[in-house]
Amino acid sequence: MPKRILFAWETGTNYGHAAKIAAVAGALSGCEVVIAARDVSAVRQFCGELPITLLPAPLPPDLSHIPPGWSYAHNLQKIGYCDAGILGALYESWRALFDLISPDVIVTQSAPTALLASNGLGVPVVNIGTGFDIPPPVSPLPPFLFWSGERRAEAEAGERAVLGVINDMFAAQCRPRLDAMADAWAADQTILATVPELDHYDASMREASEVDYVGALISRQVGAAMGWTRDMPRLFAYLRGGTASTDALLSVLGALSGTCEIILSFPGLATEKAAPLQARGVRWVDGPVRLDGLLDEASLCLSHGSFGVVAAALYAGVPQVTLPTQIEQVMLSRALAESGAGLALGPNSPEAALRSVIRKALDHAPLKTAATRLSERHAGNQPEVVAARIAQRIQGFR
Repeated sequence: MPKRILFAWETGTNYGHAAKIAAVAGALSGCEVVIAARDVSAVRQFCGELPITLLPAPLPPDLSHIPPGWSYAHNLQKIGYCDAGILGALYESWRALFDLISPDVIVTQSAPTALLASNGLGVPVVNIGTGFDIPPPVSPLPPFLFWSGERRAEAEAGERAVLGVINDMFAAQCRPRLDAMADAWAADQTILATVPELDHYDASMREASEVDYVGALISRQVGAAMGWTRDMPRLFAYLRGGTASTDALLSVLGALSGTCEIILSFPGLATEKAAPLQARGVRWVDGPVRLDGLLDEASLCLSHGSFGVVAAALYAGVPQVTLPTQIEQVMLSRALAESGAGLALGPNSPEAALRSVIRKALDHAPLKTAATRLSERHAGNQPEVVAARIAQRIQGFR
């Protein structure tokens, strides 16, 4: 049995990454756990009193001036894959970290450079992630908007540039060149912590690979404990600011408050915007809300399409409306809509469209039927079970 497990988290700023690591770490037994994290405070929040050693992950300098890419590989330019010198420093830092910790198993979660640096060490590597974290191992990689064909040329050009940077860095490290980007992320086990219906890419794109879907790895027990109090349709909304439709959304929720009970999780919402909603009976929480129990009795879930909320609602059999604000959410919202269990709107949808779609979704039998079917299909893939499965695989290495 492995004695020391090193978890690596490098990219992504939402709490879902910390939640995944904490869930698996908590399911391990008899192991020393070390976590090298992009956000150490988030990991500590989710790990609570777990006996872990917590370290900061090697991170690049500020590259916010680089625009987002159009594929997973292209997007890596924002985390150091724009310059062989920057990437080389990160690669060496991960290698040094591995030497210092001497792990028996390396577990990567949204940590492409850690995964790149782990190759050739002779240490078992497990790569865990959603469909977005782990694109299909094909060449070239699919563009984010693969279903539309948009931006394919830009995505492929960006991928070639990134592959060139990696090979320039490898030449300096006396490592063999890569022929394709997919070769950069070889692992002993690649685990998709999702279900096929919530794969950001089409599941058919993965048929030739050996990855498998073990179920969604999410946290439903962090945040304020809330419960429903009225016998009427129940709407749970998890929203963020910064979009042109924010005010329109709040107006719609206020208008709906007389016909359904609404619990709104909206971290950072200004008090002057929350007060009118509260006066109309909307229950607002300035932070996350515990989803276990709450979603089980909800009629509809409204969100921007973050994976944790969408997966939690799927497990609970709740129809959904999503308003994605960034590419990962666009991809997931499309997959959810394809399943029949959700409706997706644009981030700048006018108030009339928002009101119409949300009203429709609150009492739309086909949505509810599809959501119930998905919940029943994945009843055996509850997050606690998934975490235990992954932990067992990690501990299976000798």
